Amino acid sequence: AIAGPATVSEVVYKQQGESYNRYRLPWVTQNDNPASAKRINDFIFSRFAQQLSGADPQATLNRIGQQGIEQTASLDFELVNNKNNILTINIIAEGCGAYCETYSNYTSFDLTTGANIDLDDIISPPTVIQLNQQVKSDIRHQITAFIEAQNNLPLEQKVKDEGEVVDYQQFYADCWAMTMDDVSFVNKFFLDNGQLVFNNERCSNHASRALDDLGEFTSKIPV
Repeated sequence: AIAGPATVSEVVYKQQGESYNRYRLPWVTQNDNPASAKRINDFIFSRFAQQLSGADPQATLNRIGQQGIEQTASLDFELVNNKNNILTINIIAEGCGAYCETYSNYTSFDLTTGANIDLDDIISPPTVIQLNQQVKSDIRHQITAFIEAQNNLPLEQKVKDEGEVVDYQQFYADCWAMTMDDVSFVNKFFLDNGQLVFNNERCSNHASRALDDLGEFTSKIPV
C-alpha cells in the first residue's frame, strides 16, 4: 500500500509568564488513514507525555504541563522525514535527575499502519550483525580521524584543560574499547531518505562534556 505524506502540526504548552515552549509535541493527521495517525499520536503521547492524548490533545497537554512530567523539564521535536510511506520524527527531551541532559529520540513510523519501525522489521538477523560491525567500524574511524586531526594541530590550537593539552587518545579510549566488545550499536536508528541512520551516545560524562568535540556518534548506511 502507498500512503501519502502525513500532515504534522504541533501541540504546545507554555507556562504562564514563560517566553519559551515548555512542552511541544507533534500532532499527526492523515486524511486517508486516520487509524494510522491515531496509532502514531498514541505512541508519542504515551511515551513522552506519559498519557494518551484523548479527544482533545491540547487540553490533555495543558493538564499534563500544569502537573509537570516526571523527570522531564522540556519537550520539543523536529520533522526528519515524511515521504515514501515513512515518517521520522525526533523528539528532543530535557531529562533531569541529579542534573539535566538533553537527548534525542528518533522514531520512524510506517504511514500505512502507524506502527513504529523496529530494525528487525526491515533487516534480517544476520544482516543486523553485519550492520553492527559496520557501525562499530565507523565509530572507530570517527575517533581515529578526530585524534589524528588534533595531534596535527599546532600547540597553540590544541584543546587544553586547566592549562594542559587534552590527551584525546586517553579521552576516547573507553569508547574505542567498547567497539571491540560484544556490544550492540544498532539499538537507536531511524530511516531518512533511503538511509539507515544509527545514533550512539557520546563518550563523555556530564563533567567532561565540554571537552567532547565529537559528541553523539551518527553513522549512515544506505539501504
